[in-house]
Amino acid sequence: MALQKAMLPATFFVFAPIWLFQDISFMNFYDERVQVHGYNFVVMIVDLVLNNQPLPNTRSASVPGIVAVGSYMVYSFVYPLTGGTFEDGRSPYVYKELDWANHFSSASLASLAAVALSPMVYLFCAALASQLGRIASHRCGVHPSEAALQFTQVALSPSTEQP
Repeated sequence: MALQKAMLPATFFVFAPIWLFQDISFMNFYDERVQVHGYNFVVMIVDLVLNNQPLPNTRSASVPGIVAVGSYMVYSFVYPLTGGTFEDGRSPYVYKELDWANHFSSASLASLAAVALSPMVYLFCAALASQLGRIASHRCGVHPSEAALQFTQVALSPSTEQP
């Protein structure tokens, strides 16, 4: 559960800067980075809803997310200092939005904002999962995780049909 607490804000803050700082036009939405990182966050939300692991709605429960996001921001600062580059092999950053060498003030502002907003993202995700679980239980009479388990058991059970 600690990994899930850490990865919810981390996956959000990997795609959010890309969506916020790039021109998100129709053509740019199909950019590989926009899709991959956005889908990672969607998968985390789906997992949160289906796994039936309640997440506490407390600020202290958001500490793993703060540590994960903060660690990544430190990594994004140190990586170019050790000679790391972007995919092109020349640009001194992990992502253009975190270009510490050429745009230190915006990279530091983005990093501080991500760390500061990490608890809010975690609490929002925990509240969202709780509400969606309640809605599903009310409408279907069964929690989504139980429905997923039943589906998996049926799908994986050996077929009784003979050819």
